Amino acid sequence: MLPLIYNIPAPMIETYKGRNLIVRTDDLSELNKSFTPEDLKNIVYIQLLTLKDTELLKSQVYGTPLDLVVSDPVRDLPRLYTYTQWAKTYPVRISVPVIPGFIKIVKLAAALNFAVNLIPGQPGPQRIEEMMQVLNFYLRQSTVSQPVEFFHTMLFAIFNDEPLNMWTVCEENPLQYRYITDQGQETISARFTGIKLPEDLNAFKDTFIKRLRDEAPECNNCEFLANCDAYFKWPNREFRCDGVRMLFKMLQETAAELKRDYVASADAMEKRSL
Repeated sequence: MLPLIYNIPAPMIETYKGRNLIVRTDDLSELNKSFTPEDLKNIVYIQLLTLKDTELLKSQVYGTPLDLVVSDPVRDLPRLYTYTQWAKTYPVRISVPVIPGFIKIVKLAAALNFAVNLIPGQPGPQRIEEMMQVLNFYLRQSTVSQPVEFFHTMLFAIFNDEPLNMWTVCEENPLQYRYITDQGQETISARFTGIKLPEDLNAFKDTFIKRLRDEAPECNNCEFLANCDAYFKWPNREFRCDGVRMLFKMLQETAAELKRDYVASADAMEKRSL
């Protein structure tokens, strides 16, 4: 089993010293008070919850991978430019919920050479249509050089027939990730905040999926269950996954296309070597 990664608020850095951490904050300057250089060795990335103009390069955490969490696409769009200097040397990712305006954020992030992490939630028909546009942009736009998640990892999992599911890709697999609320309570991820879960968080996902398969024929009959693993059935178990299946179908077709191209290329190389 892999060591757990804890997503913690910055003031709790001392409590979780020595663990693998994602440290979240509204203000990078706050970390100058909390961190020592030794602490940085265990930081997977820093999650900045509020985007604003700031003298980033004076922060002692400059050089640590950065995850910028978008809460308002319209307000935060121009603020992405603030972080371009950081991204010239160190990884920067934009985490954006699938809400109105998220497409513009994705396209600007790609233009600035930032990775993108979509927070899908339970998308309705309009958001699914926009996600299809983003997926097509990621797959077909030659200038996109950084991954757009969850599409990127899931595409290559399907291509390689790897047993990888959305809980892991979205950093919500309880066997790998834990989220510590501002009040110090341990849960699975931000979308589980305030919800009472069983004490054994390791067993939550398997128990949840088993219950769903007993109750929800949509999951039992879904060809993408191994990829989704009922991820989109939380929190509303009545959520219909027709649109989600369209996304996975497009990923599946693209993976098949890549395999055909790979085989054709290999055959051509073999013939040239004869």
